Amino acid sequence: MPDPRTLAMTCALAIAGALVASVVSLPAGALVGACLAVALAAAAGAPVGMDNRLRNAAFTTIGLSLGSSVGPDILHQTGAWIGSLALLLVSVAATLGAGTFVLERVVGADRDTAVLSSSPGTMSVAVAMAVEGRGDASTVLFMQSFRMLFLVTAVPLLVAALGIAPSDVVRPPAMPLAWALAMLALALLVGRAVERRRLPAAYLLAGLVLSALLHATAVADGSLPGWMIFLGFAVTGGTLGVRVRSLDLPSLARLGLAGMVSMISTVLITLVCAGLAASLTGLPFGQVWVAYAPGAVEAMAAIGSAFGYDPAYVALHHVVRIFALLALVPLALSRR
Repeated sequence: MPDPRTLAMTCALAIAGALVASVVSLPAGALVGACLAVALAAAAGAPVGMDNRLRNAAFTTIGLSLGSSVGPDILHQTGAWIGSLALLLVSVAATLGAGTFVLERVVGADRDTAVLSSSPGTMSVAVAMAVEGRGDASTVLFMQSFRMLFLVTAVPLLVAALGIAPSDVVRPPAMPLAWALAMLALALLVGRAVERRRLPAAYLLAGLVLSALLHATAVADGSLPGWMIFLGFAVTGGTLGVRVRSLDLPSLARLGLAGMVSMISTVLITLVCAGLAASLTGLPFGQVWVAYAPGAVEAMAAIGSAFGYDPAYVALHHVVRIFALLALVPLALSRR
């Protein structure tokens, strides 16, 4: 846990970046602005750090916000998403294979390093496996951080540039503050229990599932207050930005080209698979692509929420992607 001064500075940077990005109407401004502000400070050598409890509260807040848009027809919708989930698995396998190929051939990385660096959206698991002796940990950390920062900043800009964002995002009215705080407290307790079982994105999922259940059964009504959602996005962005603090300029110069080539192949693969899924299911292309984008589930769910995409669809696809990778990565590591 960082010292109080470092934490205060990091939060101030995140909120300032979120405010500036929102004022200039940057897509998903609160998330992107906070991430960039803290990442730049970290890259410049400034001491940055985020308290895990604050991070968990932010992830939970985003989950609660996502769940507030879920309606009683969720089960029917989930059944209609089977084809989309199947193509997602194709996208995950192709992304992992393409990234591994690029890093082995362009950088000359060993097999373990290439596989762990190319695992899209499981940064903590990949880095942990590298630290335990599978591949070069510094390369894995750089490539995973590069992917995270690239997607957090590029996905909102590309969605806006391609004109595939909804033109009229309708959000439910805010619920009473007492209800919002009670839901947050309960979701944090559930998230802690889920985390102990080592499930991915525990706090975001706890908030999403709790909020979805309460809204689907009409126990709760309305969204979280806007300021809570803003702070959730800002702290989440700050948390993502903190992760680049251990990277140095020589690493950036050595691996930057490979990281860009790998990301281009990743974006192209997900665009093609998302296009196929959208044409087969009739779902909005932008929504499908955000759901397929291989970034951290918290970040991609936040971006989907910022654009008004179906929160259950986006969150479900990212969770399925993570579980698919937990099965695929060991298989890829075992191949020689």
